[in-house]
Amino acid sequence: MSKILVNKENDIAVLHFSDSVDVTVNSNNVVAGAPHNNTITNFNSSNATLYTDVTLPDDFMDGRYKYDGSNFTANSDWQNPISSMLVVDQSRYSSDDIISDEFKTALQTEIDRLNAL
Repeated sequence: MSKILVNKENDIAVLHFSDSVDVTVNSNNVVAGAPHNNTITNFNSSNATLYTDVTLPDDFMDGRYKYDGSNFTANSDWQNPISSMLVVDQSRYSSDDIISDEFKTALQTEIDRLNAL
């Protein structure tokens, strides 16, 4: 079981935590206690909801799903963060004549594979 922090504006599950982590949603921030001791300043009680005892989908990643308090649905705007990094690399390589077309094709294939996960 896990805890998830959900953005109230769009129901996106933005962060997840182990049930063993103390998480407090305050009026000006969210504090994730031991063992992390992180303060998250862009979410607070007015724009986020904390759900506890949640069973995450097997392929859960922060931002990949929306959660309405009982059901997960795919976030159609989600992009795999690794593929996003590769897209940036791809834009640099596309104009470089020293990079082979085979490499550029392989890079696009990997981006497509990651986005399909």
